Amino acid sequence: MSRRQISGEPGVLSVDHTLCSGTGHCVDRLPQLFTIEHGRAWLADAAALSTVDTQHLHEVEAGCPWFAITYQPRPPAPAEESSPATPGLE
Repeated sequence: MSRRQISGEPGVLSVDHTLCSGTGHCVDRLPQLFTIEHGRAWLADAAALSTVDTQHLHEVEAGCPWFAITYQPRPPAPAEESSPATPGLE
């Protein structure tokens, strides 16, 4: 069975079936992620976000005429803070 949401690296991609009309623009742009079943877009069972450039994920989101696709990138991990050097202890 296909899915409505994929979560992983580099974020979360989902399809809102209350908005989707099954136009297939997402399938045209990223056929490795999307499929049309029963008149709605679904995320394919074998879909993996890590195999797609994040720019393409933003483009498929922006290209949905019904705003049914959302892509939420994961925030970057916080940088490890280095402690300031203590003068005279080098």
